[in-house]
Amino acid sequence: MGFLKLLLNIGLILDMSFGINGNFKIIRRLSVNTIPIHYNIKLIPYLEEDNSIFHGESNVEIVIYHASQSISLHSRELEINERETTLINDKGTVYKPMKHIHDNVTNILTLNFKNTLSPDFYILNLKFVGILSEVGSVRIGFMKFPYINNEGNKMWIAATQFEPNGARRMFPCWDEPVLKATFNISVIHHQKYMALSNMPIREQFKKDDFILTHFNTTPIMSTYLVAIVIISMLDFTRVSNADDTINIWCNSSLASGIQLAQESGILYDEIKQPHYKATETAMLVTHEIIHQWFGNLVTPSWWSYQWLKEGLAMFIQSYILDNFKFGAVGKFQVNLIIMASNQYCLLEDNGSMNSVTLKLNNTFEDGTPFSNEVYVKAPILLRMLHSTITAEVFQKGLIKYLTTYQFNSTTPDDLWSTMQSALDESDVPHEDYKIKEVMDTWMNQDRYPIVNVKKNYETGEVTISQICFQKFHETINNKWWIPVTFATQSNPNFSNTMPRYWLRPDQNINFTINSNDWIILNLQQTETDYVAWYPLFRILTRLKKILLLPQLENVKLRMIELFDRLLLKIGYEENPHDDDLTIVTRADVLKFACIFGHVKCKAMATVKLNKHLERPKIQK
Repeated sequence: MGFLKLLLNIGLILDMSFGINGNFKIIRRLSVNTIPIHYNIKLIPYLEEDNSIFHGESNVEIVIYHASQSISLHSRELEINERETTLINDKGTVYKPMKHIHDNVTNILTLNFKNTLSPDFYILNLKFVGILSEVGSVRIGFMKFPYINNEGNKMWIAATQFEPNGARRMFPCWDEPVLKATFNISVIHHQKYMALSNMPIREQFKKDDFILTHFNTTPIMSTYLVAIVIISMLDFTRVSNADDTINIWCNSSLASGIQLAQESGILYDEIKQPHYKATETAMLVTHEIIHQWFGNLVTPSWWSYQWLKEGLAMFIQSYILDNFKFGAVGKFQVNLIIMASNQYCLLEDNGSMNSVTLKLNNTFEDGTPFSNEVYVKAPILLRMLHSTITAEVFQKGLIKYLTTYQFNSTTPDDLWSTMQSALDESDVPHEDYKIKEVMDTWMNQDRYPIVNVKKNYETGEVTISQICFQKFHETINNKWWIPVTFATQSNPNFSNTMPRYWLRPDQNINFTINSNDWIILNLQQTETDYVAWYPLFRILTRLKKILLLPQLENVKLRMIELFDRLLLKIGYEENPHDDDLTIVTRADVLKFACIFGHVKCKAMATVKLNKHLERPKIQK
């Protein structure tokens, strides 16, 4: 009965094992005839030895659905002890594979058996040796790096980073996000170190100078979420919240390396650092906490849908922090900063940004799962949907999504379905569109639209149409469902962001307003001084060497004039009542004003530098 129940639960996977959009490059996926249920993993990392390896063994409870003579799973840069590989069925029958065949391109390890394996539950036992790579040589897998502690001793940290496909470097596994399982993790380590993992410690056993640490069983989760960290007992301090549900281990002695970057990202010193640094810290911490739901609890079924995790987290973090009160200074203004970054990326892109639904290669080596399409374009489009269906409906849709698919894997259609359900239960007008139909045009197509608005000033007739932004010599006819919001002189309502019309892919919009009225489209588009200046600052960063050439003296003088006007408005010195945007705008404009030779800016910088050199501990 248990086997039949599991077969029903796994049914959704069968349809998607190789099912990526037909236009995408073919990626070899694992067969879903064999599915993992539970992993027992035991590791012995050698942190301080020169050979930089770890030994491991795993016992994986699996289910085979159809009779077969082979089992396929992922393994990369692991030396499998083939003599120790065994497969045991529920009756205790032991099978030994005849061959271990490894594909170095797809990282698929195939175990071929002489006997036919009947549908049943089995335990797959493997022993292996892996490389404990030093950080720098790789950026994914099980890694270690050295540091010098306060006593001047060389110490080591080991940590895992598996997303998107690094778990196969630490243990043989079914390394696809849809193939979830539970995990029991055990680590043998020297007693001067401590081991951390996804779950609290269940029990520990000491033998000689070593400790065997067993962790509690995880919830059902994807392999890329498995985490192990090994740190010094003496060099790290634990900081926790009131009920110990959030713990941070900090090491102030680290002066370089990845750990410093991580610590500087999550720690904020309100005395030494400007307030806008608190925004950056809050963004990072909030983003990672959001992943407890979007990514961990509900996981995209494949990396093509990475935006279901990262895009949603980016949008939600900015929405939360933009409405969050921070001490006496005021609210974080994250949404405006995010929108500024988004606008710059779209401008930089020249219209060629790819679809949010990713087109992946076979190895992920190009970093596509972490592209601007996921972290920039997706949050913009989710913000559009949020404004279209209202915040209340959007929130109810997310709650339905998390409740319906908790501990499971999803596709975009699952999100659109729960959003549509929440919209259908609301009183928000939506007779003219379906969420999936609208959002598919935005998520699955390259480029983006240019909306043209023409007004006849004699009759007051307005015509709205769209074309696809494209590069030279391209012929692309993509069209979108575009929500149209507008205000006019006779009806200057800028607060209602629900669409007045929908510009459909197959037709234009025509309506009439007072012939003497102005008309403004795309209501509540975020516009501030920083949003306006941010793209220019980024362009100057790239072009500053060119702009300083003598032939471009007139351009430089024009930039100095613009900087002078802005500095007269916001001031040269920080004011305790400045908001985040004013602070970051001032920091950027002062930097470029000095680079371009602004006289007053250079004089003030000289004075501040001299004061710092005279009293470095006070004048920072």
